[in-house]
Amino acid sequence: MIKINGLRPCLSLKKNEFKYKYKPYNNDQILSIIHYNGELEFKYKYDPSTGNFMEQKEMEQFVKGRTKAKYYYSTKTPFMISFLLGITVGLIDTYNFSDQSYEKGFLNHPAGLISLTTPLISASIFGNNRISFSDKKNQTDEEELNESFVHGYAKEKKSKISRSTFRGSILGVVAVILIQINKQ
Repeated sequence: MIKINGLRPCLSLKKNEFKYKYKPYNNDQILSIIHYNGELEFKYKYDPSTGNFMEQKEMEQFVKGRTKAKYYYSTKTPFMISFLLGITVGLIDTYNFSDQSYEKGFLNHPAGLISLTTPLISASIFGNNRISFSDKKNQTDEEELNESFVHGYAKEKKSKISRSTFRGSILGVVAVILIQINKQ
């Protein structure tokens, strides 16, 4: 779900000149539209039969949480940890333990299956926090809206962490493989 301010195209800067870029959105992806005259039109409708289980205010808080995580949450730490994991696994995978045709030591054996599966393993390990829903019978309206915000934030955060750890571990493994190629 997104929030659109006006029905104008998004501007993107390319090679020191402005070019318009139109982004098509499906109607089911739009939360609300703010028209030029300031009128707010909600496109989201509460309808559990079509999968829209949140009320309008809850969905608005959910979108605010996702937006905040998208623009303000930094994934530097998970990226660096997965980069170091990729380097470590790559070094262990290229260590020659017992093959007589290669010298003993690091970077003396071809990379194997462990190095190739490291990005998938790290993305599944780091981005695996479960979101739990609490009982709405005992909550006030403010607590429900806060819970919607937290779930939106957590969903976007989990997505960013998964992408970041995948990229970091790929970069770590590729770095080890490139160093091994240059060594030979």
